[in-house]
Amino acid sequence: MLLGDSFDDPGGCARLPEPECATLKRLLHGVAVTWVLGNHDPVAPEGLPGEAVEEWRDAPLNFRHIGAPRAAGEVSGHFHPKATMETRAGGVTRPCFLFDGRRLILPAFGAYTGGLDIRDPAIAALMPRGGRAFLLGKDRLFSMPTGPLRGLAAKDPGRKPGSEGDELPLALNGVTARGPG
Repeated sequence: MLLGDSFDDPGGCARLPEPECATLKRLLHGVAVTWVLGNHDPVAPEGLPGEAVEEWRDAPLNFRHIGAPRAAGEVSGHFHPKATMETRAGGVTRPCFLFDGRRLILPAFGAYTGGLDIRDPAIAALMPRGGRAFLLGKDRLFSMPTGPLRGLAAKDPGRKPGSEGDELPLALNGVTARGPG
């Protein structure tokens, strides 16, 4: 299952260096591949196996590229969430999985995706009560509660996250602190 933005257009695989394209084809050979279409790849990639769908359901889960308001059991990938965790050495920003008990937003794994802060209004609208962010570390996954997300970025777009008024408890290696998230 690929949740969109796999390539920028149908011919993306053909532009990969031959060894990488051959590796991708070997990995997909004999596998039931479902390409959930995204905003950058509205049709299936050329020369690769699999079926293309707008969304895919396997009750109780619904896999789609862009999250839908008030959805439950949803897994999406469009927003490429990232979060900042405060540590003794300063803030560390990483791609993250974002989960609120009803939906899961997956991080981006591509080289050209910058990520969207979890407090951006586009993400906050999907998870207004917050949830839990799972940041990708080098050797492990770090977990932190996000607290409510709605409106934090919208209050003042130039305001640094974690300033007065934000209540985002953060935890790293069992140490809890307050600060940017």
